Amino acid sequence: MSNRSTKQIIFGTFYLLILVVLGGVLYFLFFRQLPSCFDNRKNQDEVGIDCGGPCISCDIKMAKSLEIVWVKAFQVTNKKISVAAKIRNPNLNVGAKNFDYKFDIYGPFGVKLQTISDSSFIYPGEVKYIVGAGIDLPSAEEISGAEFGDSNWQWVDKDKFIKPELIVRDLTATFLKSKEKFLEIAGIVRNDSSYNLDKVGVNVIIYEKKSGIPLAASKTEVKNLLSLQEAPFKFIFPESFAASSSLDLDKIEITFEAKI
Repeated sequence: MSNRSTKQIIFGTFYLLILVVLGGVLYFLFFRQLPSCFDNRKNQDEVGIDCGGPCISCDIKMAKSLEIVWVKAFQVTNKKISVAAKIRNPNLNVGAKNFDYKFDIYGPFGVKLQTISDSSFIYPGEVKYIVGAGIDLPSAEEISGAEFGDSNWQWVDKDKFIKPELIVRDLTATFLKSKEKFLEIAGIVRNDSSYNLDKVGVNVIIYEKKSGIPLAASKTEVKNLLSLQEAPFKFIFPESFAASSSLDLDKIEITFEAKI
């Protein structure tokens, strides 16, 4: 091989290396995909793919939807109903500090009569009731059922969403008689947490004796419950309900809703 050919090969290889290095620099500066929490790769000290480390926790990323245990519509008077849903959060390490929900209320032949919607929250692993009370309808006797739906969960890790300690005591169920017969359910809620609570929602569920199915639901609210203090609550059910002999007054369920 002549000296001229050798020089050409050397210079060609040199320029090729320059082009390779320059191309690498340009790729690194302008085209290389930087590690992120959305690249479907486990990098940048992530615990799982795109979760943990600098990304959202893996518990939040893998959070399961809330489970619906049952949904019921209850006639209160001829023109009023209440609705309730028992739901469960299957996630033990994350809660939803907020989520949207709705009840669709149906009449004869599956005709939707009304939709009520609101927002709520649920703690890690919690089983809770969502109750809508005092809903006006032209004829409550035509109610055939209700459906519950939830969406737009704002998940948070359990150490950032702590459930306040609330207990119930002195729960009583009394039939009152004046011009009409009423069932009064009363009790006391105590705030055993170290935080003051602006409001505490109180839900009541009453069951049928033999079947154990829910027969009625209602809700009320206690405001400004200070730490280590207590307050009374009360529910009144009308004559048509109070006259029922199938009520299981030994199985009255009281639950609370409160956020710190």
